[in-house]
Amino acid sequence: MCSAPANPEPSESSDDPDPPEPSPAERPSEPVQIEVTHAVELAPTTAAALTQKLDAVLRGACDLLDRSQASLSVVIIDDQSMKALHEQFMQIPDTTDVLTFDLRSDPAEPIEGEIYVCFDEAARRADELNHPAEHEIILYALHGLLHLVGYDDHTEADWHEMHTAEDRLLEQLGIGRVFDVNGGGETR
Repeated sequence: MCSAPANPEPSESSDDPDPPEPSPAERPSEPVQIEVTHAVELAPTTAAALTQKLDAVLRGACDLLDRSQASLSVVIIDDQSMKALHEQFMQIPDTTDVLTFDLRSDPAEPIEGEIYVCFDEAARRADELNHPAEHEIILYALHGLLHLVGYDDHTEADWHEMHTAEDRLLEQLGIGRVFDVNGGGETR
């Protein structure tokens, strides 16, 4: 394991005034950092409660997934914004529930990503399934986090594995199954 020397002495003869950036292994551990941005109009108390819940759930999920370092940005947007992002990055001219962007250059680095959650889609699905929109939003944010730790949902087997992991984590975090891959909740 490499480590930088403690209290290195500056060198007066150095031509380079800025020391090189430490490698990821040499950087000090940073805790889980979560930023939640609401790009939709929500009552201040609703926005604050949702922010607090997302922060708690994502921190808990990082802990359960044995990820002690992460930098996550969760942005809650409307259908129009999601449709624009979905078309720009996936070439699909329609809205979707969640889009995740991995900002790391190397998957071995600590998690760093942006998760865009569609409030309008969450509200529609929550209404269809008769549960709180907050639960859908939490599900979508967790789904994004799972993509960042390596889960995928493009094949039937991967889809089942990922959504089973969502159910398990949500149960462990005290929310309960939202997707409920085995019990008639959301379906593919």
